[in-house]
Amino acid sequence: MKKAVFFFLILSFFVFSPKRAYAQNKSNEFYNELLSDYREYQGLLEPFSSAKSRYLAYQSVSAQSEFLEVSKRLIKAEIEAMRSYASFVKTYLAEATKILNYDENYIYVKLDDELQYLDLARVKADSVTTLSEAEALLKELESHHQRISLLGYQTKALTEIGSVKKIFDNLKIDRGKIDSFLSSSDAAQNKVPASREKLSSLDLESDKVSTLIREA
Repeated sequence: MKKAVFFFLILSFFVFSPKRAYAQNKSNEFYNELLSDYREYQGLLEPFSSAKSRYLAYQSVSAQSEFLEVSKRLIKAEIEAMRSYASFVKTYLAEATKILNYDENYIYVKLDDELQYLDLARVKADSVTTLSEAEALLKELESHHQRISLLGYQTKALTEIGSVKKIFDNLKIDRGKIDSFLSSSDAAQNKVPASREKLSSLDLESDKVSTLIREA
């Protein structure tokens, strides 16, 4: 039986900064839940592999029954890990952007769609009675894992752009202060032309950065 692999859960440790997650209350909760669910999932991989090997070797009723039960446990663990990840991404996005209006960010809507699917997948997992049904559900989960993973990367990109924009806005404020100083009588007038030329060059670079931020 082909199983979905949680590459996105491993990547999440690199995509999202744990320090940032732990700095927030709700995302901290979901991050810890994600780690716990992922460890549980990992712990079921070896029993799954062993049960699969016995089933393929003996093709007995008992081996098939064992393989089915282990497969169902793995599926349920996978669903819970995916759900924890989606919840973490959604909360991380809310805390990072302070945007609570769903109409302002389609990622919220997409994550809600995936969470609703995973709730339905829980019910499906309970009703699995054959190996073919288990395999079909695992394949179905794989496609949703890819969607959730993509939403995670989009969230990271969005929050990083927001951080850059904030830094850029602060630089513009500082630039205004410098310009005011150069216009004041306190500035060394013999150095003003060179300073203004340097600021003009920085303004051109700032305009390029501003354009890139708007287009991102």
